[in-house]
Amino acid sequence: MKGWNGEKSCIFKFILFSVDMILFLTGLIFIIGFQRTAQFFFQRYKFRGSFFFLGGVALVLFRWPVIGMLVESYGFVLLFRSFLPMALGFVLSVVNIPHLNAVS
Repeated sequence: MKGWNGEKSCIFKFILFSVDMILFLTGLIFIIGFQRTAQFFFQRYKFRGSFFFLGGVALVLFRWPVIGMLVESYGFVLLFRSFLPMALGFVLSVVNIPHLNAVS
């Protein structure tokens, strides 16, 4: 995929995606610790989500950024699906949008 400025755009995207993945994982380790991070990702019922999330990170690092981001997004949803309704409820209670409040 060539961007508006040629091949440099694709390389720049790859570098940004790679740095993003590395910083996210190291930030998570620094915030909650290595042991808790490993426990979070390798719980039995979260194995599928962890597989897709870490597989997406690996795809991004192996220069497949678009497919890697899609796979990683699917894994993120699987990992945090129990948390997403609570987060959505919080956002809807803070931001008063009448149409969205009627849906939930």
